[in-house]
Amino acid sequence: MSPRAYRQSARAEAVQDTEQQIVEALTALLAERWFDEITLDDIAATAGTTRQTVIRRFGSKTGVLSAMAAQMDVSIQDQRWSTPAQSVADIVTLLMDDYERTGDIIVRTLSQEVRIPEFAAVLDRGRRGHREWIDDHFKAQLA
Repeated sequence: MSPRAYRQSARAEAVQDTEQQIVEALTALLAERWFDEITLDDIAATAGTTRQTVIRRFGSKTGVLSAMAAQMDVSIQDQRWSTPAQSVADIVTLLMDDYERTGDIIVRTLSQEVRIPEFAAVLDRGRRGHREWIDDHFKAQLA
């Protein structure tokens, strides 16, 4: 009789859940406070974990920010690109729906760009994605 294979799928899922809670904690905190006012301890407490876990998973507050931005990028792309837009009105509706969902955090991030150097890469990536989406969806009108 061969030994039973041991898989750590439950542990891997728990790690992913913890990482998601940490990212969501930073997102929630950024809705209320400026980035430089948020500490790793704040993120950990909001996520229900420890500072050491945040550091182990992301390396730093900037690492959590990068993970949050990557998730937002995927979410925005899914929201905007997965819905077919047949008219300019459809395109504007898609954009407004997205702004309703993500606008507050984006405006808050934009307002900190000058004094928080870590935001530059995050916002540049967002700007590129937005321009690409605009070019694609308005290509008929721009031609």
